[in-house]
Amino acid sequence: MLKKLLSVFFSQWWLIIIGSYGALWFVQTTVIFPIEGAFLKNGIVASFLFLPHAVRVLGAWLYGPKVVFPLLSIAVICHTQLVDKSIFEFTRGDIISVLGGVICAPLTFEAMKIMRVDVYPKDDGIISWRTLLFVGIVSSVINAFVNGVGNSAYYDVENTISVLLRYLVGDVVGLFVVLIILVFTTRKYRKGDYG
Repeated sequence: MLKKLLSVFFSQWWLIIIGSYGALWFVQTTVIFPIEGAFLKNGIVASFLFLPHAVRVLGAWLYGPKVVFPLLSIAVICHTQLVDKSIFEFTRGDIISVLGGVICAPLTFEAMKIMRVDVYPKDDGIISWRTLLFVGIVSSVINAFVNGVGNSAYYDVENTISVLLRYLVGDVVGLFVVLIILVFTTRKYRKGDYG
């Protein structure tokens, strides 16, 4: 049992999720956050372009609920870097924030499956980018609400709507940007134009 569990944890897809999230987090913290910080005087509670949300959505789409495990591990690492705390110093808000971000996409996919709207990949290889974007928007609403509540200690109550909208917009725009890049990359790859 343990051997089987460990083989699931250390399979190739696990590393792809962690690596993709980590790479997009690096872009987020080294490029996007500094640009936003230069223009926003209140600091960054939520980004207007949050690229790692795309990994949450695409990972949940490809691998289902089991994506929670690699997402949780990389989200904890990234959150410790963001708030400059050890995991042992996490507040209740930090825990809610991490868990909300990790479960929002798998929860949305599973809820839609229960409602008989199966949005998981099909064997025919046809990808519905609109469906992925729709699931990303719904999961973003969940994430915005959970993170808005979880991070309420970091902003004034009168800014609640503004912060929730920033979470929502950031997740959706981040997913949209990554999907656009993937669409053009896969088209180029299918045509055989690698140069």
